[in-house]
Amino acid sequence: MIKQIKKSLKNVQKAYFNKTSEVNPNPVFILGNEKSGTSVMAFLIAELSGSSVTIDIHGTWNPVQTQLKRGEVTLEQVIARNKYDFSKDIIKEPVLTFEYENLKRLFPGAKFLLILREPKSNLRSILNRLKIDGRKEQLETDDLCHLSQKELVAWNPVLFNDWLGYEYENYIESLALRWNFCAALGSEKDINVVRYEDFLDNKEETIKHCASVLGLRHQKSIAHLVDIQHQFKGDNSHTYLEFFGDKNLKRIENTCNDFFKKYYGDN
Repeated sequence: MIKQIKKSLKNVQKAYFNKTSEVNPNPVFILGNEKSGTSVMAFLIAELSGSSVTIDIHGTWNPVQTQLKRGEVTLEQVIARNKYDFSKDIIKEPVLTFEYENLKRLFPGAKFLLILREPKSNLRSILNRLKIDGRKEQLETDDLCHLSQKELVAWNPVLFNDWLGYEYENYIESLALRWNFCAALGSEKDINVVRYEDFLDNKEETIKHCASVLGLRHQKSIAHLVDIQHQFKGDNSHTYLEFFGDKNLKRIENTCNDFFKKYYGDN
């Protein structure tokens, strides 16, 4: 009963904020694939610059994401339903990565930061989050039965990217093609790109660099915040070969090779 009351109050509060908020015409959008470090970096950039921040917009999650792709709903309508989330200085939402062209049209004064994470690490983190075996040839119903219905709906377009027009052999190749989509955005002239690995190597300096290229002032120290864990921490104890197996590892390497070389060299 208490949980239901809290949920009702939260919905009333959200409705009020959406009614009274004004959409920010010139926000900073932080884009990137799921589990690529977007949440922690958005939080730290906001803290450093004293900016307001939205971290995740549930109103864009599937089924809305695929409805946007099919033209059943417009991004303008989604924004109107989520004005409070779009009122902040910094807006982080991976779903919006796939709406970049519409964002540019609707927010011509916006600035964009794309966060990239090495593909094998990124895909492993997604599968860890969902507790899915990376060595499978195909996913069966039993492999997803531990997820709630809400999780299944939200994560389905992440695992299975035919909605983007891709054809693939299995879920690993699908995830790899999704990573390519995100990496390809780095070629857009209006997008600033930062690698998650550079953040891990030097967190405070990387955040300061990101803020600078986005035109945000350094107002606060974040030294005491950089090591806070913001998301589910995956299990990195296995090598990529152990986690994915030979066939799936080669699928990732072959699919992502061109963009991997562009952003990570021949390492």
